[in-house]
Order: sequence, then C-alpha cells, then structure tokens
Amino acid sequence: MTSISWSDLIKNSAGSFDPLPNGDYDVVCVSAEAAQSSTGKAMIKGKFRVQGGPHDGRHIWNQFVISPENPNALSFFFQHMKVFGMDTDFFTQMPPVNPALGADDPSLQRIAATMVNRAARFTLKQETWQGQVRNVVKAIKPSLAPGGSVPAAGPQMPALSAPAGVPTATPTPAPAPTPAPAPAPQPEPAAPQQAQPSAVAPPPEPPTELAF
Repeated sequence: MTSISWSDLIKNSAGSFDPLPNGDYDVVCVSAEAAQSSTGKAMIKGKFRVQGGPHDGRHIWNQFVISPENPNALSFFFQHMKVFGMDTDFFTQMPPVNPALGADDPSLQRIAATMVNRAARFTLKQETWQGQVRNVVKAIKPSLAPGGSVPAAGPQMPALSAPAGVPTATPTPAPAPTPAPAPAPQPEPAAPQQAQPSAVAPPPEPPTELAF
C-alpha cells in the first residue's frame, strides 16, 4: 500500500467541515429521508449541495420538523415545501401523517422523495451551539441559478404529412400579371389665339393643382 503523508491528508481535507460564511447559497437536494425528532415529531432530514460560487460542492444539512401545536412553525414548513414544488394540492392528496411511524410513514417518504433533485436558495448564518460554530438555515427561497429539477420542454408537434398512397397536390402557379395598357397619346396643345386688345387686362388665373 502506498504511504500518504499527513500533510497531504490535511491539505486535502482543509476547510471541508468549516462553517460556510454568512450569505445566500444556491443548493440542490442530494438526499432526503423521513425521520422522527427526539421529541417524537415527524420530520424530513435533507442534505443539500452548494451550486456554483467559491464554495461549490460543499454540503448543508437541514431538518424540516412538523409541529402541529405551533401555527407559525407549520406556516414556515409549508412555505419551505412549496419552494421544492409541493403546494397545498400536493398535501391534500396524501394520507394523514403518523409521527409514530417515523421513517416508515408513507406521507413523509413521499415528501422526502419529491424533495430530491429540487433546487432552492438558502440564507445561512453562523451560530454557536454547545461551544461549536455551525451553519443555521435562516431562510429558504426559490433558487436564482440553473440546476436541480427543471421541467422538460413540451413535445414538439410533428409536421403534418399526407397518408401513404394519397397523391400530393401540386401547387398551382400564380397567374402572370397582366401588363398595364399603354397610356393614350395626349393631344397636341392648340395653337394660342391672338388676344384681342382690351383697355384693362384680366387678373391672372390661380395655378391649377394636379391630383394624382
């Protein structure tokens, strides 16, 4: 077995478990599972991978706990699920959740399966818990970057073709334009007549406008 120096091992692992800086991160869910919290509540445990930026490939873990006794917590839960494509219609079509089943609850399993490969945008903040600095997800919003689950484009309509054996009509060429008749020759202007002498010359006629 080839030996590996401790320096190389430290270099390869440096920073991989350090908390991420505060800020927004586009992520995609790489795994999710149904679970039960330490207080007996139903929840989803998710693992997310950062998409893009200087921390591309880093992972973030988060838990989505269902707290029936806390309306505000329930509101956040459903808002977060909507980001992952699960709206009110999604939940009303599922059987009731049974927290006692934990990972075996079919409703939780379906939520977890739906979350995988879905994208989101996490707002992270560093907080200290039991003497250790860790990342806490403070907000979950729709992702601004490509990636995750993207709806497939609708099927293209094929071009219509005539059935086999049916002759295709040959388009009729447009008739050639009929040449316009030659303009009629204009008569020669009549010779001016000799003006009769008059004491007062008549006022000149106003110019005639040509209408086209």
